[in-house]
Amino acid sequence: MPVENARHLFLMKTYRDAVGLAERTYGCLSLSRNQAAANLLSRTDRLLYTAELMRLSTRIMYAVAWLMTRRAVLDGELTPEQAAKPDHRLGHMTVTDNAAAARIDPDLVPPGVGALMDEAERLYARVQRLEAELIAGDPLALDGVEVDAPSTAGPQERRPWVH
Repeated sequence: MPVENARHLFLMKTYRDAVGLAERTYGCLSLSRNQAAANLLSRTDRLLYTAELMRLSTRIMYAVAWLMTRRAVLDGELTPEQAAKPDHRLGHMTVTDNAAAARIDPDLVPPGVGALMDEAERLYARVQRLEAELIAGDPLALDGVEVDAPSTAGPQERRPWVH
């Protein structure tokens, strides 16, 4: 199997994984399912929890957008030069605030949310590695811009919410 075909298949699998994660996240985080849990949290914890949910959604959407761009290049819909523009780079994410996340009572977080957050972090790290490999293999692929190193801390080290 040629390298480009293997890369295309891997990107497509990663894209399908990302879209599937986005769909599962939407289902889990729908307002009706989380309203009761959110009402049990203190005002401060509600803000912390909401911030974590925003990080979750943002990680997934950054990954999906980047994968869509790479897919468009492989399908000939975008040129590598068009895809190299800064607005097609993987969005930068900060690591979860360990101390803030640890303050939220794990029993008040809806089941499955912690696992979704962990999966989103792994997906984002995978896409981050793909972008780094792309730049390493072709310095002009993304204007030769440096890529941040993927986080090496495990998700459960930061968040005790996995049910």
